[in-house]
Amino acid sequence: MADKVIKNRTSDISKNFQNKLFPYSFSLDKKLTIINQGPSLKKLLSSYKINKENFNEIFSFNELKKKRSIEYNWLNKNQDKEITLALKKANNTKLIGKFLSTGKTGELTFFCHVAPTIKVPPKENNSTPIEKSNNIELENKYRNLLSNMDLGIMEVDNFEKILYVNKAFERMAGYSSKELIGRMASEILLDEIVQEKINKQERKKRRQGKEGLYEITIKKKNGDHRNWIISGAPVLDNKNKIKGSIGIHWDITETRNLDSKFLFESIQKEKQLIEARILAEEKQRELIGRELHDGVGQMLVYLSLYLKLLKEKKTIKHSDIEKAESTIQKTLDETRRLSRNLAPPTIKELGLKDSIVELIGSFSILINPTFKLNIYKGADPEKLQHEQKIMMYRIIQELCSNTFKYANAKKVSIDLLFDTHGLNLKYHDDGIGFDAKKMKTGIGLKGILSRVEYYGGKFLIDCKPQKGIQVLLNLPFN
Repeated sequence: MADKVIKNRTSDISKNFQNKLFPYSFSLDKKLTIINQGPSLKKLLSSYKINKENFNEIFSFNELKKKRSIEYNWLNKNQDKEITLALKKANNTKLIGKFLSTGKTGELTFFCHVAPTIKVPPKENNSTPIEKSNNIELENKYRNLLSNMDLGIMEVDNFEKILYVNKAFERMAGYSSKELIGRMASEILLDEIVQEKINKQERKKRRQGKEGLYEITIKKKNGDHRNWIISGAPVLDNKNKIKGSIGIHWDITETRNLDSKFLFESIQKEKQLIEARILAEEKQRELIGRELHDGVGQMLVYLSLYLKLLKEKKTIKHSDIEKAESTIQKTLDETRRLSRNLAPPTIKELGLKDSIVELIGSFSILINPTFKLNIYKGADPEKLQHEQKIMMYRIIQELCSNTFKYANAKKVSIDLLFDTHGLNLKYHDDGIGFDAKKMKTGIGLKGILSRVEYYGGKFLIDCKPQKGIQVLLNLPFN
């Protein structure tokens, strides 16, 4: 069962644990809303007629004397720290336990032990025959319950000598009960100094009569290392003296591996995005440099020579001045175009919609291709971030640039609309088309794909030689 539970969602693991092993436990989301209450906690809150869901409205927190309420970040940073919670309507009712992260969505679960001690039925001979019979029957039920549990159970004495393990523990550790019973738990299961230190701290708590919940790395018989969460409690004899401890063991290795894999993949995606941005910036610098040299530079050289010729003339005609003015105006227009390519200044002032309208309008002087723009009415979507607006502007700019350079198209249609979920772009030209696989290797498009993926969007290209290109892009608001 433990292996099956681990493969389910972490929230299901948390809920299953609370219902079966930690009935007074509960989980919190990032807004400190209580979710997945254990059955005993539900009854407790119901008995005091507490129907609120916010953590700070239900519990007082003794560890934070200076604060009236607790924050999620504090709980997240202080995982595995033993804390005491008290009901605000009944200060004498206290829950002792620890918070642990139990999900990728940021859920924190409070593992609570209201009854931390477990009394083993008395074994002394000073009881009556009926009491002896009842004790034996109770002990048998107790042993059968532990033996049939799907989570690992181990009982040790005060010196950590193993007294009992159930079948689930044998499977988890890789040892048989014969190989474990009578041996020292730390010697057979731990091989790291850090883990031994954690174990000693927890043993000290048991000798003081305290329960505990902690994570530790153990070594199996085959040498593999596994991550376990252990819920430990002291065991008392019939004179209420501590004779050892008992622990419930939960293997969370697969959950931790999934967390590590998720983190690694996130880092790799971020790395790819940064690389794509650097490549795109280098390409843009190279392009701007070439256009400054071939465009603005050549115009200025021409203008300089032309003015020198005018100096040598005895008389300067009005047409000569008009010709110089025309060259200057072309130079200014080219400079503005380059400035727009470097940074679209209109987005903050005009918004995304009007900036794209202005961009497409600047292409009206071209004979081919002709543009047809269908764009949403009204203001920009409120949920659309400024970075997303710039990204969408750049994507349309890049697609238009590809059409100018390679497509030899006569018509271009652009649809930019949005719904409740996100922004949707459809771009189509009737040009000569090209191989979509080759297109995906281009620096410009590689940057587009990385940016769209970073924001959780979808980018589809339908392109075949001699049949033009169609691009579909969805950019979610969240």
